[in-house]
Amino acid sequence: MREELADFLRYCAVERRLAPLTCAAYERDVSACLGYLEGHGIADLSEVRPTHLRGFLAEDAKRRPAPSSQARATAALKSFFRFLVDDERLAEYHPETFAAALRHVVESERPHALLIPATAQGRDHGPRVAGELELGMTGDCVDLGIDRAGRLIQYKPAYGGNIISVIMGSTTPQLATVRPGMFAPVEPRDGVEAEVFSMDLEQASRLTLVEREHTPDTAAYELDSAALVLCVGKGVGGPEALPEIDAQAARLGAVVGGSRDVTDAGWLPKNRQIGLTGRAIAPRVLVEVGVRGAFEHMIGSVRAGVIVALNANERAPIFEHADVGLVGDWRETLPPLVDALEGKVS
Repeated sequence: MREELADFLRYCAVERRLAPLTCAAYERDVSACLGYLEGHGIADLSEVRPTHLRGFLAEDAKRRPAPSSQARATAALKSFFRFLVDDERLAEYHPETFAAALRHVVESERPHALLIPATAQGRDHGPRVAGELELGMTGDCVDLGIDRAGRLIQYKPAYGGNIISVIMGSTTPQLATVRPGMFAPVEPRDGVEAEVFSMDLEQASRLTLVEREHTPDTAAYELDSAALVLCVGKGVGGPEALPEIDAQAARLGAVVGGSRDVTDAGWLPKNRQIGLTGRAIAPRVLVEVGVRGAFEHMIGSVRAGVIVALNANERAPIFEHADVGLVGDWRETLPPLVDALEGKVS
């Protein structure tokens, strides 16, 4: 049964019925796996199920000494930070070109999992790669985990953000897009050099960039890294209030975003929307001005350090989520708050 078991494990890896890293662990120690199966009364390969193999992996992990934190860090760097695809055609974003480059890496390297930022570009070329390779993909994950069998556990809002679904893919590589701001950035490691992976892009894009227009006042990427954000809600009254709010934000060096109601009404560009269907942000201080505080909106600010709510309605749901709440007209509460914060948050 030894040779048949080894062949079976290789077959699993090729057919992606089990995670490749898991299969590699089994194949390195077929004798131990064989002993485990026989100990559980399995004498024929036809009786072997993936659950038996995963059970062996869990039991074998208990017998092995735990790696040091440095070893785990080194392994992580080797596993996840290896490739920089360098090609002049990637200087400008074209979905077909980016998808072709990413697909080439996935096909040649067969990573255990591939995480893609849930940005406008990531949501564009990521699903293209998944579709072309016939792989499953979970979009807009807000958290991730790894189970004992090495499978990627993906947490995704569902039913309008009222629940968080737990999803486990059945194909490998396991693909997911992850919302920006959901994880704290790690400290950079000195002395680590990326391996440059040179490749030829065989697929030429059918798209041609005709014109590019970049208007600074509508560029919302600053929201992703801002230390202080002012979020505007319908409670400010109307679009005529925005110049005064912009002026207060300028005093703080803050970036202005908005709730879905505000962006749907056209008061602010859609790319400045914060919430379930907008951006997820992680500022040190988030000032919610006239925001009601619906659950769908608050999903986008779960990583904020301190939330300050300004609302004329003392029963507004926003106060249930805020660390500091000020009840009253924002024209009376916002200026003193800005006076107190000016020069103290960066």
